[in-house]
Amino acid sequence: MYRRLALIAAVLLTAAACQDDSPAATPQTGDGSFWSTVPQTDDQRLEVLRRMRAMDTCALLPRAELAEVGQLRTVGTDGLNSCRAELDSSERYKGKSVHWTMAGPAPEVKNDRGTTERLGDVTITLLADKDTLSAEQAGQLVQRSCSATARFPSFAAIGLAVDTPLGVEPCPIAKSLIATAVSEWKREPRQGSAAETITTVLTGADPCAVLPRLGVTADPARERVSSCTFSYHGDEIRLAYEYSAESLVTAGSPAFTVGDRTVYRDAADELRFYNVAVGPPLASENRASLGPRLPAISLTGKADAALEDVVRQVLTLFP
Repeated sequence: MYRRLALIAAVLLTAAACQDDSPAATPQTGDGSFWSTVPQTDDQRLEVLRRMRAMDTCALLPRAELAEVGQLRTVGTDGLNSCRAELDSSERYKGKSVHWTMAGPAPEVKNDRGTTERLGDVTITLLADKDTLSAEQAGQLVQRSCSATARFPSFAAIGLAVDTPLGVEPCPIAKSLIATAVSEWKREPRQGSAAETITTVLTGADPCAVLPRLGVTADPARERVSSCTFSYHGDEIRLAYEYSAESLVTAGSPAFTVGDRTVYRDAADELRFYNVAVGPPLASENRASLGPRLPAISLTGKADAALEDVVRQVLTLFP
């Protein structure tokens, strides 16, 4: 159910589309100035996404910086473009955790809660749990949390969340770490820079790469780092690359197979969901309740025939 709600929200609220041309990458200057430029053309918008996909998210927070937060227990890939670190105690609500992800292009959002600061030309927003709760609700917290977002003029963004035990303020930690992530981002650490990063067939992949095979194009301004929305045979389809729990990938019914891969279909009202794994479970993964996470493609639309055609074409990219 949660997956369905999330996908419905994505279809209604997220604009993501793409272009099939791939102009030569803009040379790196090494000083981070690329991220300070507001993209004006389709090529520039696509270049922002290409550079984001080429970066190693886990490398944005060096281990020495995390060690300043606490004793590092685990760190590694948490999602296709996200990383997670667990620190100090493994006991529930006693330890600390840090989760960070790349996002975008992200438009500037006005928020009347939390605080907004500037770090050079980067906009930093901090939002503590208590900023959104009543005094009574805040008194019932079993742990503290704070989220931080850094938005570059290029519209690329970093999201970071910190959880801490009661008695430890999370926002000073989040503020310090997001500043480090911004600095490292400008250095553009390549995929594989962090030893803990898990690499799969989806690492660095462009979700819009299938468009030439379908004979369609879309507005590059709507593309996102891990999803693509486009019109095909009269249906608006959202295609996402993600690491999904096995139980979510197989939540629907088997619809058809492509080679040795089973494609699963689910539905909610007018929407149709097609999901298929394109690789083995992430290394050392076994989330008991939902199963291990799998590299997967997820499609949402309304027309079964169009969705099936797109699935079959996408799978040719992952033989």
